[in-house]
Amino acid sequence: MFQLFLVVSMLVWALFPSCSWAQGIPTQSLDQSQQSVALAAATADHAKDHEELSALRETAKSAINNRTFKDLRPIIVKENFSIITVDGQKITSWEDFAKYWNGLFENKEFGLKSIEVNPVADGQTQFLADGVGVCQGTSEDKYTFLKGEVRTMPERWTAICVKEDGKWKIARFVFSANVLDNPVISAIKNEMQLTAWMAGIIGLIAGGLGMWLFTRKKA
Repeated sequence: MFQLFLVVSMLVWALFPSCSWAQGIPTQSLDQSQQSVALAAATADHAKDHEELSALRETAKSAINNRTFKDLRPIIVKENFSIITVDGQKITSWEDFAKYWNGLFENKEFGLKSIEVNPVADGQTQFLADGVGVCQGTSEDKYTFLKGEVRTMPERWTAICVKEDGKWKIARFVFSANVLDNPVISAIKNEMQLTAWMAGIIGLIAGGLGMWLFTRKKA
């Protein structure tokens, strides 16, 4: 019986060598090879996109660090742009973002001299569709205060980019930071407390001096 089964099996293998169930592993290997080729082709197709998106990130970084906000105009979409700042504000134009960012330095309570952002992507952009990509990453932002103190605030960011007129542009951008353990907020609070203490001490001195002058005149 076993000999008959062996003969039949050999005949089947000889007559139908191209059947997938007869070849088994070679077919699976072929599928994996095809998948590898397809993946390589997709990666090659997006190679130029990744280069353009990396350049886009560097342009945005330079514009923010140098406060040359007009450089943001060509790299953001014409309509429906928005950015969520680290303090939860929604901004819908590069002009409003410029006002917001410059306002951080004009606020004397903050005492900021400069902010240096350093965005680094977690990996390559993920393409949700043709002309739509999502990229995420971190940024170790350096805050320098007028008194010379320097604090680094770790942040996370998410950017959604779309192709507009054949070029990649930013459509959405979201910042986030740890509000429970934030070195920059702590430094600003300390500065505000110090300012309040100094104002209080000056007030006490001025009040005491005024009382002394008043009592002296009466004498």
